[in-house]
Amino acid sequence: MILLLAGLILYAPRTPFVLFKTTIETDIHTMVKETLPVSKIVSTEYHYESVIVERINPNNILTSKKVLVVMPGTVSLGIDGQHITVEEKAGAIIIQLPPVQILSHEQHHETAKVYDESYGILTGRFTVEQILALQVKHKQEITAKILNDEALFARTRKTTEDILNSFISNLPGIKNTYPVIFEWQEIAY
Repeated sequence: MILLLAGLILYAPRTPFVLFKTTIETDIHTMVKETLPVSKIVSTEYHYESVIVERINPNNILTSKKVLVVMPGTVSLGIDGQHITVEEKAGAIIIQLPPVQILSHEQHHETAKVYDESYGILTGRFTVEQILALQVKHKQEITAKILNDEALFARTRKTTEDILNSFISNLPGIKNTYPVIFEWQEIAY
């Protein structure tokens, strides 16, 4: 018994002493899906500063109004992470991504600037309601412009793939073992 104990003391520092060896099998699908419990992935932020010009009755000196406002804003584009599906096929990890969408569109009213406002003899200044209506109309125009910008959506898809690839490819059990392939869904949710 003493010899056995002495042998363990002398042998243990050189090699780890293992009583039981267990093998852990990893389900790649579960590993990837559990590491992506995100609700939204913002991959592109589009910052803008637009000039809004509104004229009411410009040819009538009594009732004319004009305003020039510089409106900054931010549009965030990305994907809804709850619609990501993951499957393992032919030794590769296939990640199906939902379409890119506008996740938020904020106008920064606190930093908007009115540079020019003029009004006729019989009319007063623009009311808060009129200015807000201009801003809502402008926000809709910017949104429509972005929705028609295919190059911006293509860059957002590429950025999303890069973000997810750098994250997923470095997970234990995946790094240098499984290629990651991204597929984009065409339908919006």
